[in-house]
Amino acid sequence: PNTACSLTMARRVLALRILALVGGACGIVVRYAALDPEASSYLHSVALPMLRSSLCSAERFLRPALEAAGQEPPDYVIYTDSGTHGATTSMLARSVPSLQQRLRLINLDADPSDELRAGVLLRRLGLDSTNTASVRRTLADAEHLP
Repeated sequence: PNTACSLTMARRVLALRILALVGGACGIVVRYAALDPEASSYLHSVALPMLRSSLCSAERFLRPALEAAGQEPPDYVIYTDSGTHGATTSMLARSVPSLQQRLRLINLDADPSDELRAGVLLRRLGLDSTNTASVRRTLADAEHLP
């Protein structure tokens, strides 16, 4: 009983904080990146399990808090690249099929605006592949997030 009461109170407090942040104007969008520019084993051993765990946590804790504040459940944007898109799509279909309507996967390698947005800048900066992926993701936010 005390645990349930504490959890309910914590959700209400979180809901009020979220409502103050968004002001009821727009929904929450949670952005993830499943990019693996070096095509390592990291995607399957670490990144996809972490993505699945994070999505489940957001649904378990964030969604009820938003709903308690009168907000819609969160939407999710996940950036991928050509090397990760298929595996990410498959994992999501198997692990969180109920979220498909609120998930949007964006393959930055197939995004026609990516070259315009980041191409010249990234070539001039001469960054390694990990930092290049980070900059691409950040620049894509301006176009793909509300």
